[in-house]
Amino acid sequence: GVQLRLKPESDKENQMAWKIARYPPAWHNNGKGGVTLAPNRASGLLTVTAYTGHLRIPPNSKATLRFSMLLTPVKPLDTRILFGPRMRRFHSKTWQEPESKKIADQGVRAISVHHATRVNPYINYPFHDATSAALQQYGLTSGSHGIDLSVYYTLREVSNHASELPVMPVLEDVLVRSTEGDRRSAKSIGPQMRGGEKSWLRKHLPYGSYTEAWTSKMRGDDAPHGGKHPCEAVVVNGSSESWLNHFIMGAAHLVKCRHIRGFYMDGIAFNRNGMKRMRRASEEAMRKAMRDQNRLLPFCEDEDNDPRCFPHFDNHPNNKTVVYLEHLPFFDSIWSGEMSDYNISPEHHLVHLSGIPFGVPGQMLSGKLRNKKKTNKLLYYRGLLFGMTDRLGWNHNSGDLLESLWRLWDDFGMEHTAISGFWSRPEERVVVDVQGNSKVRATSFTRRDTRTSLIVIASWDPQPGLVTLVINWAHLRRVSTATVPAITGLQRSGSLQVQSSGVVEVDLRSWDGGLLLIL
Repeated sequence: GVQLRLKPESDKENQMAWKIARYPPAWHNNGKGGVTLAPNRASGLLTVTAYTGHLRIPPNSKATLRFSMLLTPVKPLDTRILFGPRMRRFHSKTWQEPESKKIADQGVRAISVHHATRVNPYINYPFHDATSAALQQYGLTSGSHGIDLSVYYTLREVSNHASELPVMPVLEDVLVRSTEGDRRSAKSIGPQMRGGEKSWLRKHLPYGSYTEAWTSKMRGDDAPHGGKHPCEAVVVNGSSESWLNHFIMGAAHLVKCRHIRGFYMDGIAFNRNGMKRMRRASEEAMRKAMRDQNRLLPFCEDEDNDPRCFPHFDNHPNNKTVVYLEHLPFFDSIWSGEMSDYNISPEHHLVHLSGIPFGVPGQMLSGKLRNKKKTNKLLYYRGLLFGMTDRLGWNHNSGDLLESLWRLWDDFGMEHTAISGFWSRPEERVVVDVQGNSKVRATSFTRRDTRTSLIVIASWDPQPGLVTLVINWAHLRRVSTATVPAITGLQRSGSLQVQSSGVVEVDLRSWDGGLLLIL
């Protein structure tokens, strides 16, 4: 696909840019501008026209119309990452961090530490003197058990515990100043402050020099104040280049000196060049750390090609993956689906949640995946259709299902597969068609060396009934039986007969609306 983005005259972006989404003034032209799409079914071409309408340019002035175009995917999808160790992730949001050895025994190979936790209590500020030593020790301990540690780190807002906060109001654009428009915008990203938190800001920062964002509570009964009261006040960052420099060098410091091996970025505020700089600085810091230690990291087998020899960048695009398209070449994974509607369509799931069209592995983030610790199987199969799992430690996930899936990934060799689905060209598909229900889709993960395929079937029909898989056997060795592996909490073991015509019939009413099978 192609992304056309109409841009404002300045490349500086407000830290809540996609939430307050104002039209680029020159393109918008007070409502006269717009975009038209004209598909030509005969030729297969789509003509996109962007226009300003009648635009009056006063004497001795100019109008600048900026735009960008990007082709997708932004990089090849790497199944070594999609099914690799760093996607076996625990996302910690409780006050007490998980015990490294215990979750390593479950198969976890990466941890993302959220803010409002013991080792990372203050949002976007993992440098606090009182907590940075604990964060470093946790990174060391996790590494000794073969687990990479990532930390919540986003340039969007800053905690009142940041040592630099008192001087920020005198620096240009470091904080978003409090205008009526900014106050309205801030309300869209979180609850407004009350009482003590607002009083603290008024006491320590000049009035009008900041915009309130939200407050954070430390989670858990063993957290400060029993987790019942906010422990920090948060204000919105501006688009200052100096604070971006601080943010980038801070990331390099965390990698080199605090044993951090990745970053969970809850949205991205800066432009593509800033993301590229952050990636480069972090990679250089990791290589310097390895040289200083005079050895490779214990999990790093090939310094030039092994994904675990590089810092892992994980993005939460908040269901707006395409907004961050120009940044995605520098990311290793996305975690999406929060408050998203998993029932819209397979195409919506592909583009807005999966990351596959952009070459970036994805994982599921949704409270609807489980209800009182019970997995919603219909939704989970929809994620598996795109190679997506969820994360241990989030939303009542005990880990039994993930442990079972990870063992299956290893036994089958999913890191060595090629993916083909309904979005692929017909000649590339292993499952050429799913007959019997237009709302059922299938994806194949095929090993070319063994000519075997793991196939996921998912339905957007709550009662899909009987469907028929039409297989292109040119990609596979011919078998008479399809194996259904047991997956704890998702499906029982079994087998399906391959018909003499080469098709496989599946009654999805017997399999909770979806199925994972091996040919």
